Amino acid sequence: MVVGGCGFLDGPADDRMNAPVVAGFSIAWAAVQLTVGTFFLLAYTVRRRELEYFLFSLVCFGMAVTNGGLAAAAAIHGLDHWETTMKVVHLGAITATAANVHFVLQFVAPTYVR
Repeated sequence: MVVGGCGFLDGPADDRMNAPVVAGFSIAWAAVQLTVGTFFLLAYTVRRRELEYFLFSLVCFGMAVTNGGLAAAAAIHGLDHWETTMKVVHLGAITATAANVHFVLQFVAPTYVR
């Protein structure tokens, strides 16, 4: 039996994960990352000496955007908005990667970051 309308895979219901569950987990994880990112951003604003807090908050915000895009990709029906959700996913992943490189450089070679 073929059941349609769940993402871009339209096959038997037993052969795929439940898209609303995957979207829910991705949204929940994005909410956790937003919370952690907000905490570290607030910690940075209180103590301006710790650049690592700011960089880690940027990593968390980038990963939250990535997970939000993945949640949208799991929740869409068909291929109409697939390109837009993948742009959001890639934007978040690239942002998180760039912030993570700076975060790591802060520990390995702090003189190059400041």
